[in-house]
Amino acid sequence: MLQTTSHPVADRTIITPYEATATTIGSENAQYLPIPNSGDIIERASVAEDAPYVDDSGLVSQTRLNPYFLEVGSPLRQLTLLQTLQARHIDSVRRLVEDLGRPHVSEDVVHHRRLQLNWLHPQRWARIYAEPEHRLGTSCVKSPDDADVWYLSWEAFRIYAESGHIFRRPVVIKQEFQDSGTYDIVDYVDMLWQRFPEQQVDVQNSMTGACSSMSLAEYCLAVADVGLSSADAAAAISSVTNLRRLARADEPLLSRLPRFRLLSTLADRVTGSVGRNGHLIMNDIQGCLGFNLLSFAGAFSGSYVDPLVGSWVRCLSGLQIAAVATDLDAEDWRRFSEEGRGWSPRDQGRLVVLEQDDVLLMPPGLRAVRATFAPEPCLMEGGMLWDECSIPEILEGLQWVVDNRAYTDDSIHFIIQLLPFIDALEKWLDDENYVGRPSSQATTTARYQTVKDGIRSLRASLRLSL
Repeated sequence: MLQTTSHPVADRTIITPYEATATTIGSENAQYLPIPNSGDIIERASVAEDAPYVDDSGLVSQTRLNPYFLEVGSPLRQLTLLQTLQARHIDSVRRLVEDLGRPHVSEDVVHHRRLQLNWLHPQRWARIYAEPEHRLGTSCVKSPDDADVWYLSWEAFRIYAESGHIFRRPVVIKQEFQDSGTYDIVDYVDMLWQRFPEQQVDVQNSMTGACSSMSLAEYCLAVADVGLSSADAAAAISSVTNLRRLARADEPLLSRLPRFRLLSTLADRVTGSVGRNGHLIMNDIQGCLGFNLLSFAGAFSGSYVDPLVGSWVRCLSGLQIAAVATDLDAEDWRRFSEEGRGWSPRDQGRLVVLEQDDVLLMPPGLRAVRATFAPEPCLMEGGMLWDECSIPEILEGLQWVVDNRAYTDDSIHFIIQLLPFIDALEKWLDDENYVGRPSSQATTTARYQTVKDGIRSLRASLRLSL
């Protein structure tokens, strides 16, 4: 049995982003694939005309240290929020792309790298709508409808949410947290070592995408032996995919808004129910209400959707790049249902950088595929959530997940766990709790019937799948 009396990671420190790999990248003897072009081993995707495409560091290099820049013949003007983010992080993305372009003898590794490059190269940054601009920076679009992602202060988000606004795009919420900056990744790993040594976790290899199971004691020992900021060194233990919410960080205030408490309300109803044998019914979907994501340099999630079609994540430490593909057509979803984690966005992915304390809301009911990258060690906390104002869209998304469950792991387990939630949702509706969006009485009645029809259809599909 592994002994857990000592602390193998307690005295570790983490090097700044890519510091460990920068020397390798600049080595005269290293051999790299060129930036992928048509005809190369890794095919370069065509440039989307309507997305901010970064092919040169010209503007960014001029403005990296200055929030203002001067165009020839133009007055001094402030950078957009997008340009500011590019100035801070374009080098991290470029280094990641260069690292993925290196040759490798393994076809599995080359295939996995090609998938990542399909998301990352050429760089297509999400078009940003920002509010308020005087605090966050100016938008790069004329209309909110033209944006790929919204950046809102907490105050602005609350106004939208309390007015019943339906969010149609991912939202990055800028909120101040009392516990900001108090989460150290090495301390977190040491906490795992001390408290949960026997717990089994799924660990992903960033080189191939393969997952393996190991105890947290074994995992922590492996972490103690590698350079956590080197993608090559950390490849075998690059990310843990099934951690519960162990950091217990302050939650974003959006989780306190009544409209976003629906899933947690149903979880309490399910947990508090008693089965025919008189025992309290427990349900593992409650674990989705809170989770941690621990990643080291080079970690890549693969392509995925939220199984409960709505989530939030907060960046506690480090940096995460989220690539998101929305507005997908039927053919895109057909391909995803067949390819799952190996799905290629085909020019539709947009890059969103999550800095410390950024909260990314994937609005409940929004159908989107995304992938995440860790250019440096990163700790995230998050959870699934539902929105009372988007129940029809949530049911539609769940229906797709159930009908195409082959892309998910342990799909039968998921179906069994979801059934009690659907029953609890219908009971919640029958208790006249449903308010939904602000609308006329006739519209409310019609939406209520739509929700009831959606529940019946989803329940029937779930039972057929057992």
